[in-house]
Amino acid sequence: MTVYLDPDIPFEHLLEDITARFRDAGKFFKNARMAVIFEGRKLSREEEHQVVQTILAACPIQITCILDTDEEREAFFRRIVEEASKQPEEESYGQFYRGSLKEGQRLEIEGDVVLIGNVQAGARILATGSILVIGSLQGAACAGISGRGDTYILAMDMLPTQLRIGDLLLRGTDPAFTGKRKKPVIAYRREEQVLLDFLENFDVSKL
Repeated sequence: MTVYLDPDIPFEHLLEDITARFRDAGKFFKNARMAVIFEGRKLSREEEHQVVQTILAACPIQITCILDTDEEREAFFRRIVEEASKQPEEESYGQFYRGSLKEGQRLEIEGDVVLIGNVQAGARILATGSILVIGSLQGAACAGISGRGDTYILAMDMLPTQLRIGDLLLRGTDPAFTGKRKKPVIAYRREEQVLLDFLENFDVSKL
């Protein structure tokens, strides 16, 4: 869903307008799961957070992630949302997390998680499903912690101390990371190995 934001009105008036429009559209959306892209107005991180919270308070929808205008990222996340919408309702779950994890912090999620922010060195993110980090992954990420091997880990800036998918571990010092740091990379499991591919070259049939 694309949300056009008026660039000329005061921010507090913009939030009031969003509340009114999404409240009127509430019956139409009916708890739909959506990726959102904002256009028309440049937002700070705090303003973006306020806009998202305003939409969620006014309308019964689930925002799975926020897309940007980068074609590579947008194409990938649109596919993720489309695949999620095909699943039975009881299986179509996941969470959106906005903010960075600092050293010593730990985030554990039931299902898939989209984190808009960074996972700093010394922090850990764990999920029973897949993990998408729209930022830098410098700490540890563990996907499929319930034993699932069909999960993956994606980061826009792949600099982890370690990755784990199911029961397979790949340390950040592994030669597999050579030439793949500080670029969008996806990690997935194949034949008892954790493999890495650049996002731009990734064949979605591998999932």
